[in-house]
Amino acid sequence: AYVSENCRHCGMCQRCVSGFDHHCIYLNNCINRDTYTYFIFLLISVIFFSTISFASNLYLAIANLNSHSHSSSITELRNDFRIRTGISVVTIISGILSGTCGVLTLQLFLFHCYLIWKDLTTYDFILQQRERKEQKQNEKATGTAAL
Repeated sequence: AYVSENCRHCGMCQRCVSGFDHHCIYLNNCINRDTYTYFIFLLISVIFFSTISFASNLYLAIANLNSHSHSSSITELRNDFRIRTGISVVTIISGILSGTCGVLTLQLFLFHCYLIWKDLTTYDFILQQRERKEQKQNEKATGTAAL
């Protein structure tokens, strides 16, 4: 059977993929030249919604901590404080998680922007990194490291 030059076998899917870029473990699917644009838009969407979630949680936590109770009894004030504290803790944790997700996705997005700029696929980038590592190991073994 004829296999085109840019076709690669995916070890995860156990199939040949034309225009193979990488196998995304989060989507459990291969990303190739036909799906790469959708993958980039997915990253942009995750960054956008993570940023909105982070900002919303930050706003809610600050607004909740700054709100004043109109209760008159000590018991009502304690209960109100506990509820406001609980809500603030949940919104802060949610904000940290969404912020972390946004930052990590931004890093992945910037990496793919770099790959697009260099006109590389993820697969080609990995092969280049392996080749460089092997070359450095060979240079160390033979003592011919470039100065």
